Amino acid sequence: MSIEQKQFESMEAFRTFNQAITTVRLYPAKSPQVTSAIEKAYQTLKSCARKFTEISYSNTAVGSLLCGAEMPAELGAEFEAFIIFRHLQLLDLKHVVFKPAFDRNLFNNIISVFTSRKDEISREGGGRPFVDGLGLKQFFPDYYQGAVDEQRTPETSSDLLQLSKSVPDGVLGYLIREHGRDELLAKSRKIFPSNERATEVVLAGIARILDHLSAFYLDDKRVLSISFTRFIENCETLLIEETREVVAHAVADSLIDKLSKQLMVLLLVQDYPAGLGDNLFHLFVTKMADERFRETIVLLRDLSTRLKQQKAANAAQAKLFSAALNKLLATSKGKQFLGREKAQSLLESGEEGRREKRVDAGVKALLSGNTETFNNDEFVLGLPSALDKMIKSGGSEDVLRVVELLTKEIHLRNDNDKQRLIHCLVLIAEQLIANDLWDLLDEMSGNLLSWIEEFDTADSLYEKGVTILQALMTYGWYNDKCQNADQILNTFHKIRSGSLNKSPPCIAIIGRVQDRTYDRELFESFLDAYLFTPKDSLEGKRLPMMGRSAGSFLVDRLLVEQKTSNRLNIIDLLAEMGSIALPVVIERIQEPMPWFGKRNLVTLTTRIGGPEHVQMILPLLKHDDIRVQREAFVCIHSISGDHRKKALLQCLNICSEAMRCDVVKAMRPYSDSECAQHLSVLLTDQEHYSEENRQPLVLEVLEVLSRSRSIEGKNALTQFLSNKKKKANRNLSEIAWKTASAGLKQLETVIGSQDSTAHSVPQTEPKAEMFERSSPASQAREKVAAVQLPQDYSELPGADQVNEFLFQGKNELAKEALVKIIGKMARERKFEAAERLREWLIEIDPMALSEIIRAAEIIEHEKVSSIDQSDAEAWSELYDLLSTEEFATLYHGMKRKSYKSDEYIVRQGSKESNLYFVTSGKIKIFFEDERGEILVKTARRGDVFGAETVFDSTVWTVNAACLTKAEVLILGVDQLLIWRTELPSLESRLTDFCLKLKDDQVFATQGSRDRRRSERHKVSGRVSSLLLDDNGSLTGIASKGELVDISEGGVSFLFRVSQKKNARLLLGRAIRVQIPIDLTVREQLEIDGEIIAVCGPQSLENEFSIHVNFREKLPEDMLESICNAGQEKTVQ
Repeated sequence: MSIEQKQFESMEAFRTFNQAITTVRLYPAKSPQVTSAIEKAYQTLKSCARKFTEISYSNTAVGSLLCGAEMPAELGAEFEAFIIFRHLQLLDLKHVVFKPAFDRNLFNNIISVFTSRKDEISREGGGRPFVDGLGLKQFFPDYYQGAVDEQRTPETSSDLLQLSKSVPDGVLGYLIREHGRDELLAKSRKIFPSNERATEVVLAGIARILDHLSAFYLDDKRVLSISFTRFIENCETLLIEETREVVAHAVADSLIDKLSKQLMVLLLVQDYPAGLGDNLFHLFVTKMADERFRETIVLLRDLSTRLKQQKAANAAQAKLFSAALNKLLATSKGKQFLGREKAQSLLESGEEGRREKRVDAGVKALLSGNTETFNNDEFVLGLPSALDKMIKSGGSEDVLRVVELLTKEIHLRNDNDKQRLIHCLVLIAEQLIANDLWDLLDEMSGNLLSWIEEFDTADSLYEKGVTILQALMTYGWYNDKCQNADQILNTFHKIRSGSLNKSPPCIAIIGRVQDRTYDRELFESFLDAYLFTPKDSLEGKRLPMMGRSAGSFLVDRLLVEQKTSNRLNIIDLLAEMGSIALPVVIERIQEPMPWFGKRNLVTLTTRIGGPEHVQMILPLLKHDDIRVQREAFVCIHSISGDHRKKALLQCLNICSEAMRCDVVKAMRPYSDSECAQHLSVLLTDQEHYSEENRQPLVLEVLEVLSRSRSIEGKNALTQFLSNKKKKANRNLSEIAWKTASAGLKQLETVIGSQDSTAHSVPQTEPKAEMFERSSPASQAREKVAAVQLPQDYSELPGADQVNEFLFQGKNELAKEALVKIIGKMARERKFEAAERLREWLIEIDPMALSEIIRAAEIIEHEKVSSIDQSDAEAWSELYDLLSTEEFATLYHGMKRKSYKSDEYIVRQGSKESNLYFVTSGKIKIFFEDERGEILVKTARRGDVFGAETVFDSTVWTVNAACLTKAEVLILGVDQLLIWRTELPSLESRLTDFCLKLKDDQVFATQGSRDRRRSERHKVSGRVSSLLLDDNGSLTGIASKGELVDISEGGVSFLFRVSQKKNARLLLGRAIRVQIPIDLTVREQLEIDGEIIAVCGPQSLENEFSIHVNFREKLPEDMLESICNAGQEKTVQ
């Protein structure tokens, strides 16, 4: 068969194997798809390896080799796209070789190599230790040069072939019967009378025949050569009787020295004719050294046995090798070999029998109380086998007694003796598992576990001990012995997590044993129990500790789970696994799946990922589903940390058009020359964007460029304004051009001031911050708040009964009564009372952990159960974003209120800070100006409004009134402040949710129009401000900030506050601002007003903008002076 055909069929086998690996990665382990794919790959590779002896792939310096030969270009390109190729690179291995001698267990191990994770490989110290640890070195050799099977490929006989150069080729051809040229007979007769020349001819002929046979060794049944028999017969006729013996001895001496054992087997298996043939065979045997003879016999036995197992395919070859073996053993040397072999066997069996008797005697002595027998190494090594015999003969009670004595003795020994006895204990444990004696095994589990904790030698014995404990743990969970199982699991988790100090190799063994144990039935039972019972259930604690295999299961379940609450709980479990689950997520997130599966994995990455995973998430910004794109951007923004600016610039380059506006908005805090360079390109290309996205995107780009304080930003705005008259830009609103003009003027001012102050002495005045010191009144309030006043629980339901128990000193009855009342209150949805009662329980006995935890579980369960299903559906997106606990807390922290048709919910100018969730009805959102009522939006079920007043601390710039009868859920800002310490993640997630709502952006835009009815002007420069008290007197609290814009009715400026809660306190406060009214900044205007809004970009740490409404309008000439001082530019 040609090498091309061999490569073609081998490539097909590798394709099937690669498909199996892909299937294993995509589907659950026990799914029909995986079973079918693995079986198909096994049969295909097995068949191909049998046909060609072996098939292989090698990645060498000269290129890719398939079956030892260079691959055609198209096959090479295809192979490099295989997972096999990429994973060999990950393992840093060059060769993979399949030989026929592999079973399904070995094949499954090979599959596990190509589905292994990077962290698994790293824990083992790299690819080589990893595959060696699985016993697969022969399939992944360090060096490979084609078929190197000792039994199949004999060494070359090239040394002997050198002899044929001195022998005429025609003579050899005639004697071997390659041709029948009788004229060469006379020439041959002249050669053979010389002993030396005759020896050369015989050696050369045998060498040529062996060289020919070696090319077909065990293939095509070409083992026996008729040419050999004819050659020896021809040589016999030419040799004279006096020289035959001499030539035979010379030939035998040469061949025995120069032939390998494989070629010697080929030689001995031939058919030897009488005369010279008999002489040669006899001399080959007698001159062979005893060790060489033994090697030959062993090889013939192996070949004969292997060929017989292959049955019909090699029946003829098997008979030949068997006959040659019998012929050798029938010789005197063969009989001597058999005699020695039998004697050795008898000696060994006799010694084994005596050893067993000594061990049995030691067991009897041990059962009589003589523990000195443990000092005997022979006894300790033979004890596992002795106990195995006792088990099979029904002596389980004695076995239990021996195990008890052994475990007791382990505690009394020093470390060296303890290690020896532990070795014995591990071997006994293996026997117990083999005989299903789990109760006996349970007796020794404590010692095994202590040994695993104390010793730090990562060898095969340690791995056996861990494997036994893993099996015992699984048995315990299936047979209601969970306490021991949990103890083992906790120990394994402590070692893997690093809380129990162990060497990396020991940690690797624990991880390897856990990770290769995939019990889907057990995982499913734990997960189902966890999802059904409260979160503090044992099942919920077990799964995160069960290693990567549990992580793989949870990810699989996450991708198919339909119930939102279940998905969120599974994400919580995976987040708790952290770094163990992360490699699973990293691998699975690259695979094709429905959009919601991809979104769930991205959400999980947000919880457990870091800056190093940004590159993995970036491609999802181009996902077909916008929901995945949005989740990917949230993830990148969250995990990028200190590298956020770089990540945002990367997002800008690859995200979809629909996402660009969000990305640009997030760049506001990082606006500089680098950002301006990227945005200038975006601004140039804006005319190619869809009308739906173009206007908002352009406005965001202009805003960021205006903040950049850079030449690049100035140039971009100048270029943009110069293209105003282009036909493509006619659809842009006038707002965009005015914003660009104002931004350009602002940049010119900033850049000009930087140039003018470059040579001046820098000012050393520190930036003032508001509220860094408190007034005496506020300090007094803080002191009062810090005093812990005694709680009064007398008004709570059931308080009389509880107080009665307490008065009588019956605290246990009081605690039991409290738990019952808490349950009753929770079922009646009186959660505030239930929480107060739980606080009372804690006050009575802080150490009553069981009752306290049970009370919390009852409240939490009832909170989740009492969530109205229709409300959960209305807020499904928010439900997906929050954990079950967070959603329940939010849901029950809101107040439900109904309104009649035409009734106002909130009025424009109100200082309420509430978030409204519409559950039914229609509500019109509108503002009023000189034109009358201007409708912004009609809010329906599922809408939210009021976010601006809660998260940005502004007065209401719109009205909300009911068009029909309506019901809303109201969340007050005071409740959010409480959650900020109790549930810090809830406020941030709720903020993110509200910021994503496009409608809130509409409210903010319309509100801005309302409260700034006067024309406003962009200005820059420093502004001072002083807070006033309720009487209009100065409080002594001052700050400095940066002007933003001004109108005849008010001003806005930027300032810094150390804590966000302090910023909220500003809303509604009276303030006096000092604004420069000439270019020298020597003359300033002082004007009083009221703070109507405090806004801060969510991504910025502590910079806020303060908006002040003047008590009296500014005169036009004064406004003009201020604008001239601040280098104004009019905007709408």
